[in-house]
Amino acid sequence: IRAGAAEACAALPAALRKRAACLPRTKVKFLKFCQGAAGGYLAAETAGRAWTTLQTAVAAAEAEAGLEESDSVLVRLKRIVDEARPVHRIDRTTSGLLTVALDADAANHLSIQWGSRVVGKGYEAIVDGVVDADEGLLDYSLIRVDAPKRSGLPSRMAVVPPDVPAAKPCKTTYRVVERRDRRTLVDLVPHTGRLHQLRAHLAHFGHPILGDSLYGPPGNEATAPRLALHSARLCFVDPDTQATCDIRSPADWSALFDDDD
Repeated sequence: IRAGAAEACAALPAALRKRAACLPRTKVKFLKFCQGAAGGYLAAETAGRAWTTLQTAVAAAEAEAGLEESDSVLVRLKRIVDEARPVHRIDRTTSGLLTVALDADAANHLSIQWGSRVVGKGYEAIVDGVVDADEGLLDYSLIRVDAPKRSGLPSRMAVVPPDVPAAKPCKTTYRVVERRDRRTLVDLVPHTGRLHQLRAHLAHFGHPILGDSLYGPPGNEATAPRLALHSARLCFVDPDTQATCDIRSPADWSALFDDDD
């Protein structure tokens, strides 16, 4: 679709239309291509207009074909900052803090921090039932269980004994913030970063997160309007200033607690 849209776009310079099949997909590489021999030695300003024209033409062609780009934080941000890159991920249904690098150097610096597990992370969740202990450690090994191909179902994590082949050691500490008759607000710190770690750990602990249709019991998705999990704290070193960034974003859980009659 992209190549066809470029070839058919009369507003693009002829040199770009002739090379529609090999035009770079990122803005930086596209601009460099345009200013070289293959792109017709376009001026920087002309190349910038050509990029905008091409993106508009491709979007129109995709819409006409019934295609829609999956929505995400990164997709939205790249419309403003083309070189934006993900540093880490949170589940689509999880709210709260997410770090995105705005250039390659920042992405490399931050990725090293995340890979070295020196980043401070904290979550809040409302779980089903009353958690008895004020704090504790959930030390459960996890293994990934892939859904059948073309089933449309998501992959999930299963708790297994630590000696099972391919089992990954996972640790989460929790602290009770508030208790109600049938619900508990907990503060969570994941010490490893496995897929769905917090959700799988809490479900195995006997206190699934409200609204979790994947790990909770039947009907659990109706206990909250969304997954009651929130990324509340991130602490890392700023790639440019080397200053420590300690960012907090507490959630407002009053509606869920007010519903606990």
